[in-house]
Amino acid sequence: MDQVLRLNTPEKRKSTRIPSINLLHYTCRDASGNAVTQGMGKTLNVSEHGMLLETHVLFGADRQLSLAIALEDDLMAFTGTIVHTDPMGEDRYTYGIRFDALDETKRLFLKQYMQLLEREDAKAKWRNEHLSSAPPEKPKEKPAAENTP
Repeated sequence: MDQVLRLNTPEKRKSTRIPSINLLHYTCRDASGNAVTQGMGKTLNVSEHGMLLETHVLFGADRQLSLAIALEDDLMAFTGTIVHTDPMGEDRYTYGIRFDALDETKRLFLKQYMQLLEREDAKAKWRNEHLSSAPPEKPKEKPAAENTP
């Protein structure tokens, strides 16, 4: 039901979000900047301005997160603010994260990260379209029975 309601809601995002299922490390901070908790989360999508993050931990409203995102062998630190929270069932929550103050290096990193995600998504779609519709293999012929006198 929630999905149907969201489909009819006008889009408020400034940029397109790219599907992304990747692990990342987070540190949740209170209003004073003190670390409250840290752990691993899973990105569900990413854009130039934010991401959708899934965790098993419920954070307080308007918390700031320090995030470590990996692009191949490179690791980049980001900070973001939680702008919305959605409970997804028992011990699962998704968070809309708005990135804070991105310098040019971080913008370039995100752009490259999103390009990589788009290429991987395109490859996966191609494989699904072309390899899943391959004709089934022909059964192997059974050897003819030998005539014995």
